[in-house]
Amino acid sequence: MQPETDVRLDSGQVNETVNQPVGNDDSQPCFAINEVVLEGEHHQKFQFALKRALHETGFQAGKCLNAGDINRIMTVAQNAVIGRGFTTTRILAAPQDLNSGKLVLTVLAGYLKNIEIDVSQKDETHADRIAAFQNEFPTRSDGILNLRDLEQGLENLKRIPTAGADIQIVPVDGVPNQSTVLVKWQQRLLP
Repeated sequence: MQPETDVRLDSGQVNETVNQPVGNDDSQPCFAINEVVLEGEHHQKFQFALKRALHETGFQAGKCLNAGDINRIMTVAQNAVIGRGFTTTRILAAPQDLNSGKLVLTVLAGYLKNIEIDVSQKDETHADRIAAFQNEFPTRSDGILNLRDLEQGLENLKRIPTAGADIQIVPVDGVPNQSTVLVKWQQRLLP
C-alpha cells in the first residue's frame, strides 16, 4: 500500500554539497540524512516498522536520499504496520527541513471508536440476541484498531453453527483517525 502523502523537495532548499541524486532519477535533489526517527502518539509501539523499513531499504547514516527514496522508506514502514493488522494506522512525512540531516516520520494511529451491531433488520436476522457481543472481541473501544483482533471476534461470533457474521470498518464522521466497526450478525431459526 502506498502512503497518501507524497514527499516533495523544494530544490531551492537543497544544500549544494549534498545535491548528488541517488537511485534511478538523476533529476531529483537529495539530502544527506544521518538519522530517521518516528514520532507521534504511540510511536514506540510502531518502532518495528521503522526498523524494518531502514533494514529493507539499506539505509545508512549520511546517505543521500531523494523523494523516491523517502517514499520507499515510508511505503515499507506502512506495509509493515499493515502486515501486523494495524490497517487504519498511517506513517507519513510532514513538511520539514531535511538540510538538518534528520528525517522525521509521523505515526497517525487509527483508533476504534466503538463496535456497533446492525439491528436494522432484527426481525429477519435475530441480531438482538447478541446484546453482549462486545465481549466476543479481544479489543476495546478507544484502542488502536487491529484487524487481527476484529477477525478473532468475528470467528467468535460464528461459533454457533446456525449463525453468520460479517464486519465492516467505517470512518467516524468528523473525527479523524477514528473508525466504527459495524457487525452484521444473523442466526437461522431451526424448524
